[in-house]
Amino acid sequence: MVRKSATIVLSVALLFSVGCSIQPPVLLPRQIQVEDNKLLKAVVPAVPTLEPISMANAQGIFRRVLLQGIQYRDIFSACHNRTQYVSLLLQKWSISSGKVWIIAPARYTLLSREVISISDASGILGTASWGYHVAPIVRVGNAENSDIYVIDPLFSPDSLITLNDWFTRINSPNSVYFFSGPNDYLFNSLDGLTIYDNVTGKNSPPVKLPPWVPNVLTGHFQEYDFTHDADRVADGLALSDLSIRALDQLLPLSKTYNQREAVIELIKNPAGYLKYIANGKPKQDVDAAIEAYYLQRKAEWRSKIDVLHQ
Repeated sequence: MVRKSATIVLSVALLFSVGCSIQPPVLLPRQIQVEDNKLLKAVVPAVPTLEPISMANAQGIFRRVLLQGIQYRDIFSACHNRTQYVSLLLQKWSISSGKVWIIAPARYTLLSREVISISDASGILGTASWGYHVAPIVRVGNAENSDIYVIDPLFSPDSLITLNDWFTRINSPNSVYFFSGPNDYLFNSLDGLTIYDNVTGKNSPPVKLPPWVPNVLTGHFQEYDFTHDADRVADGLALSDLSIRALDQLLPLSKTYNQREAVIELIKNPAGYLKYIANGKPKQDVDAAIEAYYLQRKAEWRSKIDVLHQ
């Protein structure tokens, strides 16, 4: 007998908000069909209650975030690191906060390769392709009337932005979103399969998924841990610093096509460039300066993170 599984249409925010007091004030980018077994509900992170703050307080917090010098112009490096750093700031400042995640179809279904496409504001670097984006959120207003605002200077460099406007500027209508707590650092992804053999009653060896299969979310999150993740956050922030320094200072000095392409590769993939240097690329004076700048910035960010944990 084949059991027919009824389907219901749920908003992703409703799906992912079990035990969550956040009531999103907007419609979702889209709605998806979810089987009524509700398995996804069991594995998403819990979201704490967000206590409202005044708009004046929120704008003051935004300005304090800008003073940190985070390179929001970098559209190629991991947004989860700068979001985690801002979340640590907000916790240090005793501000109730969470995160909003927007997920491209390529990361939530095996049936699509569609990603979020973001154009470089400088017009030099083309388009970045994202599987997801994340930013900190706060609740602004009072106990009777409040809305969720996003702290994301990449899309709103002068002030906080409403959830609706944030979605509009990202412009990825087939993406879905959900909320998490401030220390849900990064989601786990499907990167292999273990197949259960009903005949032997054992698990077969894990099967590595081929590269053309989308690397989708499992729904489980890795919680930020100072011991393991503080250095990762510092690394991500330093890589963004390096990327923007290359854009502002090295690219204008590039005289040949090969020089320009090398700098663009550094801007788009600073981690890969540093790995290339470390693995035996013949070093030039500029490479030594690049490496030294990255290490300096990483040490400075790590020092700031250490202070936030005191």
